[in-house]
Amino acid sequence: MNRENTELRILEITRVVGWLNLLFFSYLLITGKGASGQHSILLLITFTVSVIGTFIYYVFWGKLFFTVEKIKGIKYIKPYRLVVIISIGAVIIINLILYLNV
Repeated sequence: MNRENTELRILEITRVVGWLNLLFFSYLLITGKGASGQHSILLLITFTVSVIGTFIYYVFWGKLFFTVEKIKGIKYIKPYRLVVIISIGAVIIINLILYLNV
């Protein structure tokens, strides 16, 4: 196997794990009202995985994946970015609700 095939295989696995992480994060976010501490820890773990994945894309892409261009790599990192975007949106909505006393 050459380096390009190895990198593509790693990126495919990364994408599948990312979509599973997004699915699990969404489930935890939806079922989170009145949940236990274990539930919150799992939610934070899925969020942390997504932040790390997004950070690796923006900072270390060229050092880890030599044969795949960064612009093409965005499709492999998309689920991690979605979790981060959803999290930011959820925080904004919660703060708006608290500010408006709804």
